[in-house]
Amino acid sequence: MIVYIIASLRDLDVCCLDVNNAYLRGELPEAMYVKLPDSFLDEGKKYAKLFRAMPGKPDSGKIWYDKLSGLYAQFNKRYPQYALIKNKKDPTLYHDVRPSDNIYMLQAICVDNLITVTNHKPYPELFRQYLIENGCPTDYEPKTSILGFRIIKLETGEIEIDCTAYIEQLAQQFDINESNSSSVFTPSPPNFEKVLEAACKIADGENEKFNYNHAKNRYGFKSQQEIITAARSLDAALQHISRKARFDTLYTCCTLASYVNKANHTIIFYLARCLKYLYRTRNLKLHILPNKNEKLFIEIESDAACFLPPDRKSRSGGVCRLNGNVVGCICSKQHIVTDSSSYAESFAMLPAIKLGLYTYWVLKDFENVSLPIVMYVDNMAALKHAINDMNSDRSKHWDTVLKTIFELTKLKILEVKHRPGVDLSADVLTKGLAREPLEKHRRALNIY
Repeated sequence: MIVYIIASLRDLDVCCLDVNNAYLRGELPEAMYVKLPDSFLDEGKKYAKLFRAMPGKPDSGKIWYDKLSGLYAQFNKRYPQYALIKNKKDPTLYHDVRPSDNIYMLQAICVDNLITVTNHKPYPELFRQYLIENGCPTDYEPKTSILGFRIIKLETGEIEIDCTAYIEQLAQQFDINESNSSSVFTPSPPNFEKVLEAACKIADGENEKFNYNHAKNRYGFKSQQEIITAARSLDAALQHISRKARFDTLYTCCTLASYVNKANHTIIFYLARCLKYLYRTRNLKLHILPNKNEKLFIEIESDAACFLPPDRKSRSGGVCRLNGNVVGCICSKQHIVTDSSSYAESFAMLPAIKLGLYTYWVLKDFENVSLPIVMYVDNMAALKHAINDMNSDRSKHWDTVLKTIFELTKLKILEVKHRPGVDLSADVLTKGLAREPLEKHRRALNIY
């Protein structure tokens, strides 16, 4: 997302280079042998030596990244006028920024896709030819399908991320159409986790005799394993959409992700409901606006789940913004049980602060981003703990969290302010909402 925001702010062209069979381009650093299946036996040989990395091997991604890093180093020596520097905070970002020469280049590595934004048009083709010369056949990814989405740059400098085609293709696989999706106005109902747990009873092990006939008859599954496989696949596809463009469905996808390994027809039902919601609203796009009049700020929200079964763990939600554009979202279960809403809110600040600082250091080379980072919370107790060095018997077990936040505010790196919960768009990342507040927060996230 940072790449597209920079492209919008600096009016840069966007393109994507796709390396064909990227993992096969990396050579294994050590000898490895694989056992051949019976159908591949040749003259009694049962084993073969593997020379290249391949998908499925745990370290294939690292081998490919090391190969690509070496190619960047060689490219910089060969073409010093186009030398790209590895970002110190994110090793998947390479950039060349020379404001005096009006040259801005940024390349983001996303597995086998190299998303490039630049105002120097010869660079992408030059780098593509260089990759081809070094044994990495590379093509241009069409702008209508960059990571499955359509990237549209308007004359005003605004960028639209459209995932309509991706959603329609996914909906077709599950027989979702206008007639069966027209009445779905939210991706999940209010009190979603409570409803889901009551329906599935997975945590208590009470689901041993669950009847799978509904899922089998509705979607044609032949076994429970097929249901689980389909649930995993659909949830992964939905998370890809929600993390890149449709943040209004991120809470639903993250919640269902913890159930897909024991999926039944209830899980399939709610996954299908989320997809129906996306299909009904498929024409909505994420907008990245070329504004330059706002600072980097974060919105924080958490649900107080300390008295809710089964795990009593709260959920953290956070939205990081620059110039009103969404840089990234956080939606995750807290790994400890918090015994108060202020503790849950303070604990939710930590991952959001990390995202804010990461964004600050990455953007520092491109934009005049200044400190402090403004953080908005709706819990007054958490606000007081953040701006005051307070200790009490009720907070001594989480003093480390409080001290970290207080030190950041004292150093003027962070500034914590209050904002009513109804005005925090991060609310959509912590709970299921009714239609009206959902649409309000969706619009606030620049999805319209």
